[in-house]
Amino acid sequence: MLTVHDMFTLLGLIAFAALGYAFLLATRSVT
Repeated sequence: MLTVHDMFTLLGLIAFAALGYAFLLATRSVT
């Protein structure tokens, strides 16, 4: 069972991965 802390940690990891992926796409489209 997930606690509130686990949920926020999971959301943080997903948001960090999404930001990294978006940054990768942005830099690739610029060059």
